[in-house]
Amino acid sequence: MPPSWTLVRLSLAVVAASVAMTGTAATATPTPAVPAGFHNYSGSTSTDGQVQFQIVRKKTGHLKLAGWFIFAPLTCDDGTVVSDQAYGYGFTPGPKLAGRRLDHTADGLSVEYRIVGTFRNHTASGWLTLRVAAFTAGGTPQSCSTGQVDWTATT
Repeated sequence: MPPSWTLVRLSLAVVAASVAMTGTAATATPTPAVPAGFHNYSGSTSTDGQVQFQIVRKKTGHLKLAGWFIFAPLTCDDGTVVSDQAYGYGFTPGPKLAGRRLDHTADGLSVEYRIVGTFRNHTASGWLTLRVAAFTAGGTPQSCSTGQVDWTATT
């Protein structure tokens, strides 16, 4: 019998002895949950922009949005496209996710946005909208918006 067969037989004998002693076969350890602390997700948008989210996992396991930013083109009421601006927001303590799902809306005088997405251990995806108040070249107030933008991100 070749030496490799002896090694296979010996390995099978060890597994059989382990099962006989414990009554169960050894199983793989499940993937641990994301540890407490801050987790950064970076990615891209459907308009060739960039997004970043900072999610904090509390020791209780709850997830909260700590901050986000987007670098994506905005189209204004007068047709002007703003493509050289990034917008970001930080939070303390931050909106809580429902499990791993975020649906957060802000409606202020100069900024409105909505972020919808699902955050997994190492990937996230969803959509967002952003509208900001601006002025035309002639000084007339107007609105500039991304429209609905899909996004994906990873840690």
